[in-house]
Amino acid sequence: MENEKKTSKPAYIISDEPFGNDSSDENNAGFRFDAYAKTLAELIAFKENKTPLVIGVYGSWGSGKTSLMKMVEEKLKEYSKQGGDYRVCKSVWFQPWKHTGEDAILAALVEEIFRAMEKDDFFNKVKGEFEKLSKRLKSNKLLSTISKAITDGTFDVGNFFGDLEHKQKLGFYHLFETLFADLIWCYVRDRPKYVAEEKPDDSIGSLVIFIDDLDRCPPKKIPQVLETIKLFMNQPGCIFVIGMDKEIVESAIADQGYKENKADFFMQKMVQVTFDLPAKSIKDIKDYLEKLAPDQPLLSEHSGMISKALDYNPRGTKRFLNNLSLRQSLLSKLVVEVDQESLENALVRWAVLEIAYHGFVLYSRKEPEAIQQVQTFIEKLLEADETKLDNWQLQEENLEGLNEPLHRFVRDREFIELVREFPAEEKVIKAVVELSETLGKPKEFEPEKAEIGFKPDAMVEIPKGTFLYGDDKEKKTIDHDFKIDVYPVTNERFGWFIADKGYEKKDFWSDEGWEWRDKKNIKQPEYWNDSKWNEPDHPVLGVSWYEAEAFAKWEGKRLPTKLEWERAARGTDGQEYPWGDEFDKEKCNCKESGISKTTPVTRYTNGLSPSGCYDMAGNVWEWTSNWYDKNEKRKVVRGGSWYDVSEYVRCAFRFDDDPDSRYSSVGFRCAQ
Repeated sequence: MENEKKTSKPAYIISDEPFGNDSSDENNAGFRFDAYAKTLAELIAFKENKTPLVIGVYGSWGSGKTSLMKMVEEKLKEYSKQGGDYRVCKSVWFQPWKHTGEDAILAALVEEIFRAMEKDDFFNKVKGEFEKLSKRLKSNKLLSTISKAITDGTFDVGNFFGDLEHKQKLGFYHLFETLFADLIWCYVRDRPKYVAEEKPDDSIGSLVIFIDDLDRCPPKKIPQVLETIKLFMNQPGCIFVIGMDKEIVESAIADQGYKENKADFFMQKMVQVTFDLPAKSIKDIKDYLEKLAPDQPLLSEHSGMISKALDYNPRGTKRFLNNLSLRQSLLSKLVVEVDQESLENALVRWAVLEIAYHGFVLYSRKEPEAIQQVQTFIEKLLEADETKLDNWQLQEENLEGLNEPLHRFVRDREFIELVREFPAEEKVIKAVVELSETLGKPKEFEPEKAEIGFKPDAMVEIPKGTFLYGDDKEKKTIDHDFKIDVYPVTNERFGWFIADKGYEKKDFWSDEGWEWRDKKNIKQPEYWNDSKWNEPDHPVLGVSWYEAEAFAKWEGKRLPTKLEWERAARGTDGQEYPWGDEFDKEKCNCKESGISKTTPVTRYTNGLSPSGCYDMAGNVWEWTSNWYDKNEKRKVVRGGSWYDVSEYVRCAFRFDDDPDSRYSSVGFRCAQ
């Protein structure tokens, strides 16, 4: 028990608040947020910048939008005191997703503005000045009541908005508009005076309204919030700062049919200034890990792997560290008969495996000896060649004797380095695995469909013969047996090519492809670092025909012909879709499916082709080896994508693309 007292410690949990446990360090180590906040705050406070003004702060979940906006709010307090080039800025914080009644959004926003005024004791400051205004508003009972209550010093925000009937809330702004401009002007001036005596001047002051997490609203509500903001766009002195995931917001706007689905145009009219939070780098996350977990050097060592698995996301990183801390505290109390340093080493490595190689974790739970099997496999290879680890590239003959579900993992050098030093003591492994099953895995890291033993480079053999081809169902003959990939090439699989420096080896490239690669300085797919598209088990996209061709050659394969592709997709009898003649949005990922991005290549088990191939309708278009016509300028692509309607995902449909194009809807599979 003495050992337990020495090593057992409470779990240290990092707050999910924007500033974490220590507001002095802004909890954004290495992310350059201080410079971003100063720049945006200066832009807002600079008195020569006219209002009304809308600023969009764009970023994905957990990227730091709220943290940045909170920092901007703090900086504005500093600039408001400086004077000179800067105006007074009063701020209001509004979270529209908290207000479920769609028709009450406007009233809820106005209420937040009133609450900010009440918190500043504004109504007591101006009650004498509103006595004159009250006389002007006798024709409007509601406004006269507000003004009189302010004058009498009896106005209470909570009581006033609580008493409003639903119907009054619907038209509240139109009743309130005549008073609102005067209220804002008096509030931001910060020196009460009868407001009707002078014209509002936004160089003196402005009201800054922070709209936080717009993308958390139900999709139907997002356009309404934006329409609400538009009502304020004729009010001098109003500045909106909106934090959002732009793609989610634009998708919601398009789904509601605004501007004939021209969502980007709608946003351009709304937002005058846009700030996209820059993508975080491996160094950013490494610095973050070192600051938040200085006693975990192993995390810093594997920061590259952790960064990629967590999509370079600060909030995701905090959640990962909190989960690890909880497990460390619990395990130190449950398991005291083994070396605690070895136990902690294993727990950290297992935590990284969970987020970076979840398929291996699932397999290990069924096959507890998986870690020892991989370690034995590594030792045998290194015994034969001590330099093997320096250039980790495995051929099929290297994998003999190793269980097939492990093949895809051991190709990855980072995986090898993580497992190689994993403590091999059976008690340690058992304790770590059992604990992870007990506590589970953070929901945000769960893949949409986890496949145990999924082999990304699996192929199916198709015999030579005749089949019905094209819209006219013309008889065509393929005079050779061939193999074709069961799945489109995934990000994980394409990563093997990058890791083997495939972009640097001219032997895999055609002359035209190498010239294009060299001229454009191409080193990876177009969307390789974009978290929306780079899930390991999703199809790789943003690859040109040249890149697809080089990858196929690297694997000892080639791109399929248009005939081979269609034979694999529809079988011999000319069916319309891989699964039959009737379209079914539940059997593929296309426009009608409503997903608006790629999906795991293993998802649609009910949409298999007669040959057993996945995703031959939807998800991504796939390059083939054929030119589209006699001009030989554009290549044939087949299968349609997540972006396309059902007509385009028919087996017979074909389209064309320039061989150097790199779209978020085009990938490929290989043949042999």
